[in-house]
Amino acid sequence: MWCDGLIPEIYDLQGDPPGVHGRAYCGPSGQEHWQFTLLIGDGVNTAEDIDWLSLLPPAEVTGWLSPHIRDRRLVIEPSAAYPDSQP
Repeated sequence: MWCDGLIPEIYDLQGDPPGVHGRAYCGPSGQEHWQFTLLIGDGVNTAEDIDWLSLLPPAEVTGWLSPHIRDRRLVIEPSAAYPDSQP
């Protein structure tokens, strides 16, 4: 399974929790229509204020992406990231 792209549609910056919602292209082919929610945290008033780079988790963390396969929905929560376990 993989994801080929995200298209933001709704910037719910005053929501509880604040987030960006839209379409995702995921699944075995990477082209199935899914929905996504990117939780961005508090303190952002406009889409232009979003610090996109701060939302990219480092390569050595996990726990920030929750795929809900049955619902075809992704929840992306960068603040939930934690270090990968050592094997």
